[in-house]
Amino acid sequence: MYNILDTDPSKPKWDIKHEPTHDDLKTNINIFIHKIINVTKVIPRIERIFRERRSDKIDTIKKELDESEKSGGNMAQAFAKAGMRPDVNYQNLTDEEKLAQWKARWELPRAMDEKDDYEGRISRNGKIRVKTKEIIAGIDAIQSSMGEDQKIWVNSDEIRQLNNMKSDKGIRRILRGSNQEDSVQKYKESIEILIDLMNDIKNRQQQKHEQFIIFDYSKLKNTLIEYGNECIQTIFQHLIKESKDDLNNLLNEFEDTITILKTPPTQLAMLKKNKDLFKATKEKLAILDAKRDPIKRKFIYI
Repeated sequence: MYNILDTDPSKPKWDIKHEPTHDDLKTNINIFIHKIINVTKVIPRIERIFRERRSDKIDTIKKELDESEKSGGNMAQAFAKAGMRPDVNYQNLTDEEKLAQWKARWELPRAMDEKDDYEGRISRNGKIRVKTKEIIAGIDAIQSSMGEDQKIWVNSDEIRQLNNMKSDKGIRRILRGSNQEDSVQKYKESIEILIDLMNDIKNRQQQKHEQFIIFDYSKLKNTLIEYGNECIQTIFQHLIKESKDDLNNLLNEFEDTITILKTPPTQLAMLKKNKDLFKATKEKLAILDAKRDPIKRKFIYI
């Protein structure tokens, strides 16, 4: 029985469902029991065929044994060929004793009663009905185990945190890292949290036995790890775009100033304006360095 992650957007948080569901399991077991009982309808026919073929073989063996005895052949060898006990000296036995040995080895059980509706009689058999009820009761008992298994996963730290981070609100909260003093640290912490979550998911048990059911967590674990990797890729893609945009804005700011300063002044007023711009640019160098350092840290981290 597989645990499957249910990410239905209409639900407030992720859920866990089982495949097959409890109803499907119960239905399929009932169908299986019915099919087993239905197969029993061929038992009388199989029994007749087996009895006929077995009787023909026994008659052949008995005929060969009688002929060997009448012709004075090697009786020990003949009895051995007939599959009789090798530790018995059949030549010293009376006819009644030989017959008893023969029946012990080759006599078939009593033939089945020639009655109609063999399948119906099997389905109404008291012991079979009791066993069927026991099986269905066992499946009903499994339902509570399925519910407990579902709660354990739904309330787990791995699903809770990954659900929060994968949501639109959670992604926006992470991607607001650029508004912080050290935006790289925000991204780094989020990625490290995701990596730790995925490692915890990988280390969870692959299967759990519950009565005659095995809960298989392989599909659920793979889905959660895929979501974790998607979150990491989203963070990295945003960080790369943000870093490029910041760098381009900074370069544009430098290039605009350099272009103006490199233009030869044709008037005294323009020269004075360029001198003021150059002075203002020198005063802004510390600010520009402060803008450059976060960008540098982002590219180093990437």
